[in-house]
Amino acid sequence: MRLLFLILLPFTTFCQKTIWLNSNWQKQEIRERLFVLKDSSNTLTIDSLLRHNQAYFHLSKVGIPNFGWGKRTGWVRLEIASKTDNQYLFHINSAIFDELSFYLVNEGKVIQSSENLSYLTPIVNRAYVHRDFVFPLQLKAGKKYMVYLKGKNLLNSIKFPLIVWNPRVFEKSDRQLNFFWGIIIGILILIVIGNFLVGYLLNMRIFYFYGMYVLSLILLFLHLDGFLYEYLPAGLIRNRVIDLTQYFSYSIFFWSILFIISFTKLSLSDRPFFERTLRVLSIVFWILLLPSLFSPIWIAGASDIYLQFSAWIARIFFVCLLAFLYFTVLASVRKNTMSRIYIVSVIPPTLSYILPQYFNHILDIWIVQPYAYLFGFLLEIMILSVAMLVRVKEYLFVNIKKGVTTEAQPQVVEITEKKNLVEQIMLSKREIEILTAFAKGFTYQDISDAMFISPHTVRTHLKNIYQKLDISSKAEAVKIAMERGWL
Repeated sequence: MRLLFLILLPFTTFCQKTIWLNSNWQKQEIRERLFVLKDSSNTLTIDSLLRHNQAYFHLSKVGIPNFGWGKRTGWVRLEIASKTDNQYLFHINSAIFDELSFYLVNEGKVIQSSENLSYLTPIVNRAYVHRDFVFPLQLKAGKKYMVYLKGKNLLNSIKFPLIVWNPRVFEKSDRQLNFFWGIIIGILILIVIGNFLVGYLLNMRIFYFYGMYVLSLILLFLHLDGFLYEYLPAGLIRNRVIDLTQYFSYSIFFWSILFIISFTKLSLSDRPFFERTLRVLSIVFWILLLPSLFSPIWIAGASDIYLQFSAWIARIFFVCLLAFLYFTVLASVRKNTMSRIYIVSVIPPTLSYILPQYFNHILDIWIVQPYAYLFGFLLEIMILSVAMLVRVKEYLFVNIKKGVTTEAQPQVVEITEKKNLVEQIMLSKREIEILTAFAKGFTYQDISDAMFISPHTVRTHLKNIYQKLDISSKAEAVKIAMERGWL
């Protein structure tokens, strides 16, 4: 008998639909007992579902169901119970919903509801004051309750990462999370300020590009995790005319384009196809961005099919752009140390975006996307920030004092002229690179960006070349270099 009980125990536990709550969080149990429904017709109501409860829903195959985007509606259903009279918090660990409704049902009747919420709903007007959507539950001992959630997102995926909390545990966890977010955002803000400061002091445009990239990431994180709507009036971010949240994600790609063009243009000077293509893609980027910024004007009259199509076009464009960005960097790795570092640094954010977004139904990844983005991009930012500081450390710590830039080990270049006379000119490796760049038509700013040196340092190198060749202009230097076959 005991043997039969041990054999049947796992089966009976698996078939149990009700979650009996205790003082712990219930993430693992929720993912095993969550039922889902996609309403493409957008006509189902809580009353119709209560009349035909079992006819529509099916067991979710993943912990965080994803219903896509558009004018369709996503429903989830969860049965819970408590062995004692107790209060709990039902937490939807997401701050982004265009429309959300919550229903608590007991014995076929709705006993608690919150309808027509969205991320624009003021925090103080919610059932529980929090940037995410949290609903207090007062449960009676031994009674079974059914929780229904109805959600819609027009341009973002409809996802339901659910947790049931003990109130004290939730408040403690929330304080710790806010402290963690504060530290991370503070570090990122310091990185932005540091990049802008270096860019201003050294007149290096590439640091402005990278600073704007990190600033865009900060705004995206604050949007996805709801901090913008907790501390700022929602109308400033989105109203009946404009939706600035679209710019946050678009700007990440735009500043990435400028950043990559800057440090690869010299190493890819013999293949201008890459730079030209990236500039064309940046124009297409702005063409896609403009209607997205003004989406509140036209989105109400748009059909679900159009929203599906336009959102897929934008996502496909982002993926293609991302692939071409990485392909551009790969094409320059043989001649560019920064390209090798960049390829390593983008692995974490790429995985943190692609895996939860497109492979969650296969891998069943239990992580909320803002946190996945945060960890992935934080690793990238740390790697790239250290690499960029290393690239300019010679100027920052040595050349500011000396006021001149020199190479520690000059390179001897042998020139064979038509008269078979051999001259030895002591030009450094960096001076040869700069002379080559000028010969190919690059400006002071272009060379500054690609070599991570200031335009002033570029001019200093050029003066050294003038002195060694006993000339007085850049045109003469380039002419001599081409005549003598240096380049």
